[in-house]
Order: sequence, then structure tokens, then C-alpha cells
Amino acid sequence: MPTWRSVVIYLFASLLVSAIFHSNLLARLAVDNQQKVGVPLASSRTDASDNYAYFSLIEQGLGACNRATYPEATRIEGNSLACTYIGGVLVGNVMWRLSHAVTPSKRAAISLLLILSTALLAMSLILAFGAVLDRQFGFASALSIAGISLFLLDNFALSFYLQSLQLDFVGVLDLEPGFARLLNPSIFWSFGLLTLTGVLLAMRQRSRALAGCAAVAAAICATAGLAVTAALIGGLALFLGLQLVIKRRIDWLVFCVTAVLVSGAAYMLLGFSTFHNTQLGASVHHGEMMRLRANFYFLWLLVPVAIGKISIAGREQNMLMKCLLLSSAMMGMFCDSVELGSRLWLRGSCVFAFLAVAAWSWNLAESAVGTARGPRSADFPLRVRWSIRAGSALSAIAVAAILFGAMQIVRPFHLDRPRGFVDRDKYEMLTWLEGHAPSGSVIASTSIEDSFLIEFYTSGRPYVPLFGLTILPQSEIVRRYFRTIGEIEEGRLLFDRLSAITPNALSSYNVALKDGLGRPFDETAYQSLAFYLMLLYYPFTTESRNIFSANAPTAVFLDWLRGLRDQSRGECTRYDYLIIRASEHLTEGGRHDELYRNASYAVLHPKSSADGNRAIDCR
Repeated sequence: MPTWRSVVIYLFASLLVSAIFHSNLLARLAVDNQQKVGVPLASSRTDASDNYAYFSLIEQGLGACNRATYPEATRIEGNSLACTYIGGVLVGNVMWRLSHAVTPSKRAAISLLLILSTALLAMSLILAFGAVLDRQFGFASALSIAGISLFLLDNFALSFYLQSLQLDFVGVLDLEPGFARLLNPSIFWSFGLLTLTGVLLAMRQRSRALAGCAAVAAAICATAGLAVTAALIGGLALFLGLQLVIKRRIDWLVFCVTAVLVSGAAYMLLGFSTFHNTQLGASVHHGEMMRLRANFYFLWLLVPVAIGKISIAGREQNMLMKCLLLSSAMMGMFCDSVELGSRLWLRGSCVFAFLAVAAWSWNLAESAVGTARGPRSADFPLRVRWSIRAGSALSAIAVAAILFGAMQIVRPFHLDRPRGFVDRDKYEMLTWLEGHAPSGSVIASTSIEDSFLIEFYTSGRPYVPLFGLTILPQSEIVRRYFRTIGEIEEGRLLFDRLSAITPNALSSYNVALKDGLGRPFDETAYQSLAFYLMLLYYPFTTESRNIFSANAPTAVFLDWLRGLRDQSRGECTRYDYLIIRASEHLTEGGRHDELYRNASYAVLHPKSSADGNRAIDCR
């Protein structure tokens, strides 16, 4: 049972580990010169990341759950899929509000949010290991457990999924490992581990307070991540079944926690049903059943189930952990039987399998070398006690130094590369908008990159939202983009480039992005790539899966684009601000007032109807 003192130790260890694992982020924040500014989240022009989507939902909080359907809805932000993990979104929103309250800028606030999210996962791992192994840890041990776990977890998961030992830590951890992802899986894993910790401790202590904590953690977990919740339900249900058969009784504590998880899972499945009835759900087919596929590599996880102990906290706790490992293994074994099912393992149940295998290995090692409890430190003379404390401090420093060195290998700074940076002029323009545009302002931009950055660094929302972050159908998103580029003379060139794109170019761009760009990708060339990857979400939607033939867009698809462009010309534009590049020229210069300009960008505001703005009546 952890004491308040040990919890404080774990908290500091978790924060230190998180800071070390985000050391490249902290190094970027120190870069603020005439050419570029280091930021925690940039855009798909430099960063291959899903964090832009998760941050958008976290910032909205409860409002991210939007069950409305277009065109009847008046609010277009959020989507019905977010309703299925609203518990995780709300936890992220609380951390975001805390981060925003104690930091001077959005850039610093998002950085702190990433660090807190990783620290929560690290803390959960330490507590879970302590509950499984029935012991408390000092600062150096807690630091080691959190650091090694975060370092190995993704490679552990990939090794089983890809059926081969994955030792390429640079390739896995440099881009976007699980611990660096907002919401999914970091918060999902955290509350799954906290639920398990509460159950194991309450089984041993039979404390109402611990049982209540386990139930609260289970309620959050059950409305956060379906894969994590399903793995827990499978393990706990199997444990209850075995207990009923072997002992002819039921552990009511475990039963009640399982009931909370089942209730939350039922809510999530109801939410998925609602989601699949929306246009977004019909497009992406999350969780759609496919043919049965089995990955027999997961049978290796049956070894810890059959041999040795996973938990030494007690016989029932050990049986529970083996049931949970079996549940996790079965989920991984058959995860590819559903659409996008790899996430059930890679971002879900793998965390419990990792915990169980690590604890099992720990116990095997202790059995092999033999352990005996020595005298307590309080029994030693004062001089010896001070020596022990000094040795513990040096051990902690050594562990931190080793972790920092390891992260410089797998997540190097690369301050000379564009990843994690924004052009100085663009950052100053966004900072101006943050200080002058009222909250909730609709901001249009001729660059799709700004659909990311408007969400990150201003209080406004993009006029052209990214696919999946809005209830707007794909056709309306595309029309909005065409309306925006129709404001500039260069819009025709941008449209013509869309017909010249090829699937090979899209694939090459993704490869270059994930390998780390040597220099910033040209913003004009980027537009056509972003159009397919971020606005159409190619190739993950039903509407855009077959838009290429012979390595070029089909005639049917190009006709569809031309039709949408023609429709957009006769429609209203509904935005409060327009961002253009200094090299771009308005088709009708008299319709906007210029509010801000620097060497690279300008911010414009539509004039009032008295000045001839045809769009003002629908703005």
C-alpha cells in the first residue's frame, strides 16, 4: 500500500521522467529567433502527428461530443466519435485548463500539457507495478521503472503485433511514441492502470476508500478508451468465473468494478452506433467486422500465464493478473479481425500485457538470485544512514543521466530541421490574432497548414476544418477551401495543381515526413498534398479510396472537384478574418480591410455591407 510520502516521490519521479522524455521539446522552446520559433505542435507540413486532432478535442472539452448532423446543426465543431471517449477528453481538458492557467502563452501551455500527460502515464505505471509486486519504491527505483517502461512499451507492442523482435527504438520513439500522444493512448492507458491498481490494493486491504477510488478510476476508464476497458472487462470477468468455479463465491469488489466498466462500455458501444449512423461514421468504418484473422505470435504470452508468478501480493491477485494477461493476449491475437483493429492492441490492451510480463520477469529474476530482506535503514547508525541517503541520491542522478542519454539517441534535438518549428513571421501573425481576434472567431486562410495552427495558437477556429474534427461532410469542407482560395488570383494555380498529384507523390511525402525533413517543405507544393491527406483524409474514407487510377486522379473525381468549385463561386463566405501570404493578390481588393501585415503574411477583415461586401449577410 503506497503511503503519501511514496506518492509524492512517485509524482516527482514521473515529472522528471516526462521532462527527460520531452527534452527535445524543451530544447525547441528555447529557439526563438528571426527565422523560426520552436513550438510543441506544428502542422503536417513538418510533423506527422495525430496530436493536432486530440488537442482540438481536448481544448473543446465536453463540447467535443457533438451528435448533431449537418446541415441542420448550428455548431460544426466536434464529432460523434468523441462522445465514445468523452471521459478521456474531459480529463485532458482539466489538464489543459491547469496548463493554460499557470503558463504565459499557448505555446508554453501546450508544452506543459504534453509533459503532464506523459507524467500521468508514468505515475500510473509506477503505482501499478507497486500494486502487482506488493512493494514501495524509492526515487531512483521509481525513476527507473517509469523510464524503462515508457522506453520499451511501444517496441514490446510492435514485436508481438509484427511477429518479430523490434529493436529499432529510434524509428519507433523519434516520431510519435505512445507516451507523447495526447489522449490516445496516454490517458486511456493511465486510467486503465489506475483502475487495476485500485482493484489490486482494495483486494488486499479491503478498504472502502480504495474500493471507491477503484470505482471512480473505472468510471473514467470506461468512458475513455474502449480497447483498454474491454481488456479489463475480459480479465476481471474471467477471474470472477474462475473464482466461482473454484471457490464457489464471488469477490463483490471485483464484481462491482466490473459492473462499472461494463456500464461504461455499453455507453461507448451505444455511442459507436450513433457514430456509424453519421456521415463521418459511414465514411471511415471504425470497428467494422472483417474476416477472422489470428496472430499466433501472441501465444508466447501464455508462458507467464502457465509458469511462475506475476503478482506476489497474494494468490487471488496473481490469478487476476494472469486472467488479465490472457484477456490482453486474446485481444491482440484477433485484433485485425476488425477495421483499424490494430489499435485495440497497440493503443489498448498491450499496456496490461507489458505490465504482467515485466512483473513476471522481475519475480523470475528475484527467484533466480534469491532475495532476503535486510535490516531497516533506521537500525543503522546515523553516519551509515547518511551514506545510504547519499548513495540513493547518486543512484537517482545516474538513472536520470542514463535516461537523458538514451533519449538523445532515440529522440535527438535536431534543431536544424523543420520538425517542431514555425516560421517567425507566421508565429507573429498567429500571436497577433490570439491577442486581437475575439474568442470563437472564424478564421480563413489560403494555406491548409493554418487549419492546424489556428486551433493551436489562437482562440479562433478554422473556416476550413480538418476532416474528422467537424461534423461537416467532406464535400462542404472542400467547398469551403475552394471559396477561400477563390479570394486570391493564385487560387486557379492551386486548383490546377490538384489534378497533377499522384498517389506516389503522397506516399513519398509521408515517407519523407516520417524520416525527418532536412528543410521545410515548400508551402505552395504542400497545399495539394494536404488537400488529399488532411481534407479528404485519403485513403481512409469511403469517398476517396478509389479516386486514383494509373497513378493519377480519375476523370470522375476531377469532375467532382470542378463541380464543387463551381458551386463554391455562388455561395457565401462566412469568416471573420482572412490570412493570406504577402505574395498572394486578392481578386477583389475592395472587399477587405487590412488589419495586420508583416514580411510574409497579412490578416484581413471583411468590410461591412455598406462598403459592398456581398458575403456580410451570411457571415
